[in-house]
Amino acid sequence: LRTVTGVQTCALPIWRYLSRIEDRQPSIHTGVEPSACILKDKKDSFGQFLLYKSRFYNVGSHTNDANYGAFDKTSPTASHDTVCLLLSLAAQYKWNVETFDVPSAYLKASLEDGKRHCMRINKTITQMLVEVDPTARRYVQQDGTLLVELLQALYGLPEAGKLWHAFLCDVLRGAGYQN
Repeated sequence: LRTVTGVQTCALPIWRYLSRIEDRQPSIHTGVEPSACILKDKKDSFGQFLLYKSRFYNVGSHTNDANYGAFDKTSPTASHDTVCLLLSLAAQYKWNVETFDVPSAYLKASLEDGKRHCMRINKTITQMLVEVDPTARRYVQQDGTLLVELLQALYGLPEAGKLWHAFLCDVLRGAGYQN
């Protein structure tokens, strides 16, 4: 990740700007989905403001469900019983337990050719994006929005969790882990 004028961005290209919808690659996803952003203040343990955090996402509920097979949107999740068992073992054997976060995890997983989504970025976010990425200016639509073709699995896409899981498994297998 890198920071550009206070905005943390991913080093991978997340999308491709489009002048018009016809410029997109052929895809099973033919519609244009909206985007949104959640802004939240982060505070320390004393309740003092630290910074604002945001999550930019695709409004996946606007995706046509008929474009997905039965297992196209599912990824394994640890069961409650498994987590409790492992925590019990950790307590019994005094294991150290750690957690971690992978920043912008979903963005590391690519969308397949033929399964990319088009998304419209609203006027407010477009204005901010043009400040961070001046090349976006020439793609701003008449209504002040941006039209993009997603290349990476943006948060909110129905298949994002499954794609992230597959990416992580590939990385772990490449590092020598076996399942």
